[in-house]
Amino acid sequence: MESGTVGLEIKEGAYIPTPQEDFAPWSPAEGEDGANEYRDWMRTALPA
Repeated sequence: MESGTVGLEIKEGAYIPTPQEDFAPWSPAEGEDGANEYRDWMRTALPA
C-alpha cells in the first residue's frame, strides 16, 4: 500500500457489534490506560 491508502470493508446485513472475546487480549480497549499510546504506536509502526 502507498501512503494515504484507505482500507474499506463492506459486509452484507445489519451492524452487529464485535463481542469483547473477539478482541486481542493484549490490545487495550478504547478509553483504557495505554489505548492512546498503542494507537499512536500502530500509526507509526512499519511492516515487518
